[in-house]
Amino acid sequence: MPRVGFWLRLAAALIDVVFLLVIEVALGLAWMFVFMTRDLSTRSFSIVLVLVFIAYTSLEFFIAATPGKLILGQRIAARDSPGAGRWRLFLRWATKQMPLLCQGLFVITGGTVFYYLGGLEWVVVLIGFLFVANDEKLAWHDQWAGTAVVRRRALAGATA
Repeated sequence: MPRVGFWLRLAAALIDVVFLLVIEVALGLAWMFVFMTRDLSTRSFSIVLVLVFIAYTSLEFFIAATPGKLILGQRIAARDSPGAGRWRLFLRWATKQMPLLCQGLFVITGGTVFYYLGGLEWVVVLIGFLFVANDEKLAWHDQWAGTAVVRRRALAGATA
């Protein structure tokens, strides 16, 4: 199955960023208007934003794509077969989101170890994203989980 390359995956990620910004700005405005008179800290709103991001990105686990991937006709599949399987999808998602989970723990607990661990993990994950530009078109999280991002049309043809 033909794998999706760096630029199309980057375009899907940018579409996802736009979707997330719209959702988070809307949540921020709603939070401001609803809770303006109450004494709620920005920490509680940060927790809400982290949970929204986790819910949004977990679509990769539940439907094997994010809205950006769906718009551009991409899907996550196993490297060697059309279906990815729940374990592979979860492993891919967890590997990719580990920095955010650590930074979410920092926001919730205030533990500086989570802050530094999350920062280090961001560097590793971002370097891993650049590996999509190689000949195999696999990021490190794809290699680790045994997955690949493929065109949805090719995936439909492989299962038919």
